[in-house]
Amino acid sequence: AYQAAANALRVLAVGYVLTALSSVCCTMLNALGHPRASVAAVLGGTMVSAGLCWVAIPSWGLLGAAGGSVAGMAVTLGLAGTLLWRTGRAAFPWSSV
Repeated sequence: AYQAAANALRVLAVGYVLTALSSVCCTMLNALGHPRASVAAVLGGTMVSAGLCWVAIPSWGLLGAAGGSVAGMAVTLGLAGTLLWRTGRAAFPWSSV
């Protein structure tokens, strides 16, 4: 009965790893006094996710929703990581991952 959701859950599992990493970046941005940068990263990812879901869900259904959501999560990580790196005071601790 739940077999149809299995592929979507596999896609979302990757996305939640990205979300965990972006949460670290956003927390560091907030701690360094750049809360607006953190908000900008999350809003950017949310807009990408909403746009892709709007386009993908009619054609791809549940898998399209998962893919659009994960793409938004990746954009959030990319933006948060870039903004953190550009502050010049901190970088993502890749060696600890």
